[in-house]
Amino acid sequence: MNITEAEASVNEAARTATEWVSNIAAIRSKIADAKQRVVDMEGTRREHALSAALDKSQATKALTAAHKDQAAAEKLADDLAYALEQANVRLAEAEIIHGGAVLALSRAQAQQVIERRVLAAEEIDKAFSQLEVAIRNYDATWRELAGINFGDDGFNMSLIESRRGDNRLPAAIPPALRKLLNLAGHSASLAASERLVWRALA
Repeated sequence: MNITEAEASVNEAARTATEWVSNIAAIRSKIADAKQRVVDMEGTRREHALSAALDKSQATKALTAAHKDQAAAEKLADDLAYALEQANVRLAEAEIIHGGAVLALSRAQAQQVIERRVLAAEEIDKAFSQLEVAIRNYDATWRELAGINFGDDGFNMSLIESRRGDNRLPAAIPPALRKLLNLAGHSASLAASERLVWRALA
């Protein structure tokens, strides 16, 4: 699954979960209305109970209607309670699906980063391969220079190590690689250092 597909799944799962949250709120509101209707009908029954007991026709009709309405409201509240339980189950399922979609998106994003990291590693491998060739050529030039007779301006033995480049080469390691390898010090251009060391013999 690519990132676009994963994002679409996350959005769809989020919409579904949000819909169930809204549905649950609506069901709870209906339950509250039904319970209030039960309370209201109980009040009506109290209001007309005495008159109905005395065979007042209007009170009897009102009491009969209150019984019917209260019973209907109680059944509706019970039905809505069942509906609320089922809606909560659906919400829990939707949240699980959403969590899985978020995890899938994270994995897709991670895979994209991993692919970029592998490409970067390939570039590093190429750079190291080129670096190895360059270092061999660099060292070969030292051997050539060491075999040349410079006369009175020849090598000062105390400077041989310096001129070989044993210190300048590590110092030329770039900052990013120096940090990665946990090396102290600052980077310096190897070419500039070479020009400085050999200037007297140029």
